[in-house]
Amino acid sequence: MPFRSRSFNIAVCTEVIEHVPNDVLLLREIYRILDKGFLILTTPNLYTFEAIFRKFVLRKEVKINVLDHLREYSWKELALKVRKAGFNILNFSSIGFYIPCKTLFFKSRLLTRILFSLQRLFPKLGRVFVILAEAM
Repeated sequence: MPFRSRSFNIAVCTEVIEHVPNDVLLLREIYRILDKGFLILTTPNLYTFEAIFRKFVLRKEVKINVLDHLREYSWKELALKVRKAGFNILNFSSIGFYIPCKTLFFKSRLLTRILFSLQRLFPKLGRVFVILAEAM
């Protein structure tokens, strides 16, 4: 990146890392330009509830569904790469949750509450990971 080292206090990398050929290099460059700052990172989750359902119930392989994604991550893979680049993960969550008959959920308050409770109970199964990390 064409920035001096330690130029910024915060970096936002949202829905980008899955598109670049060298994801670790991207994270290291972000780390380099941060002055003890923070990274907000979002990326799709490869192992969503839907993918696990497909794998264990339907016996189909887990695969990337978006053509221009070079990769998608499990929570473990993503956390390892973020830490490998030097970041300390401060907070993690995921947003979005696959439910087969989702139109029913948003017509019922009770079912919608159940959906959001599932998302809180299983944060590593949401559609998109959200990480707040600190450059030390």
